[in-house]
Amino acid sequence: MNYRNKISYLLIAIFIVNIFFVSCSTQLEKIPITTNSEEAKKLYLKGLSLSDRLRGLEAVTYFQEAITLDSNFAMAYIGLAFANQNPNDFFTNIAKATSLKKYVSKGEQIWISAAEAQINNQNDATRSFLEELLLLYPNDERVLNFMATTYFVSQEYEKSIKYYLKALEINPKYSPVYNQLGYAYRFLQNYNEAEKMFEKYIKLIPNDPNPYDSYGELLLKMGKFDKSIANYEKALQVNPYFTFSYLGIASNLNYKNEHVQARNQLQKLLKSATNDITKRIAYEGIIVSYIDEGNLAAALKVTGKMKQLSINSADTIRIVNELINLGFLYIAMDKVNDAEKSFLSSQELIENSSLSSQIQYNASKNNLINFAILDIIKNKSTNAHNKIDEFFEYATSQNNPNLVRLGNQLYAMLAYQEGKYQSAIDYFRRSNQNNPFNIYRMALAYEKIGDNEKAQSYFQKAANANLVSNRNYSYIRKKALEKIQNK
Repeated sequence: MNYRNKISYLLIAIFIVNIFFVSCSTQLEKIPITTNSEEAKKLYLKGLSLSDRLRGLEAVTYFQEAITLDSNFAMAYIGLAFANQNPNDFFTNIAKATSLKKYVSKGEQIWISAAEAQINNQNDATRSFLEELLLLYPNDERVLNFMATTYFVSQEYEKSIKYYLKALEINPKYSPVYNQLGYAYRFLQNYNEAEKMFEKYIKLIPNDPNPYDSYGELLLKMGKFDKSIANYEKALQVNPYFTFSYLGIASNLNYKNEHVQARNQLQKLLKSATNDITKRIAYEGIIVSYIDEGNLAAALKVTGKMKQLSINSADTIRIVNELINLGFLYIAMDKVNDAEKSFLSSQELIENSSLSSQIQYNASKNNLINFAILDIIKNKSTNAHNKIDEFFEYATSQNNPNLVRLGNQLYAMLAYQEGKYQSAIDYFRRSNQNNPFNIYRMALAYEKIGDNEKAQSYFQKAANANLVSNRNYSYIRKKALEKIQNK
């Protein structure tokens, strides 16, 4: 499964704690869970087991049934929020869990607070809560896993590995950690160690699809497309409904320039889809395939279908995301006015929604990114600079490395547009280096200053990123390849 999608599934595993205790001991090894129903506990644990193996959609039913038996089961609401993948329901379930904090154990209270902070991009607060939990429960692998993943999503991979390994010392059979270690080593370009982790992951739970899917993604990254496809097919043999493996196969086929075959795979997924989540996954893969192929008009048509799916379900946050994605597709098509209309629509939708003030505030700051990029394209440097400054101030106030990297990306794009190519390179180096769009633009900047050797090196890196169904990558992959071929 694509590591970004895995993070969303993984959050369910790390936002839930381990096991129920009825003991009166003051030296509990794991965080206790509060419920008034033994049957609800059993259902919850089944859902938790599925979530541990990144089978969140299958876990939904168990969390729902647990809540039916105990309507005040706080951690089941947390579980359901992250398993359901419906943004509207997500915030409803998080709010419900938060409202129940005063009725649960201290460990659960701290955990829910950490989850809230994580959702609101408050890294310092999240880690502070987790440090408090680790003092109380130093032998709870889930707390260590949660802490590790906060470093993972901030791209502090060495630190994440330290905590993941501690979790394995406590529980060597805790399977999610092998998955995340594989990705952490992969991002450090230590492919040998990543491969070892995924092989151990497969050996530990051979009858689950995700280990084969994760190994398939590593092989995709390494450019071993046929071997990658074989592993994705193994995942589907284990579970034909493991939807992300279809994306993996399609991505391999795209990079082999077999775009029609890639979309045929995704059409199979679309036709067999029994819920909107699966339909979105299929549509997204088809859109990315069309963009990678260079058929932006076809991508636009499918984007309309995906947007309508969100409208039909009255899913505010997904509609907002579709409008933003649509805006960037318009930019790729040089339809700047249409892009601006799309961004404005997304902003108005958030402002007029019933979402919490914190979510609306975060969204308003994130919207600065979209409008700053439009200003850059229109050569309105002063306007762009003001928006970027405001966003960067927000990013640093949150002490969120990912937001800070986004701010540096915007400064880099503005510097490039102004012809300040060395400054652009310096900013791009502080942006997200896992985003091939940034790598490609840095290559263009090196080309502008006449350093063709470095330019070619970065064009190579951008062209061979080999990511699973990634829009940013699809916009630049062929362009980077052309730069290599025409050197």
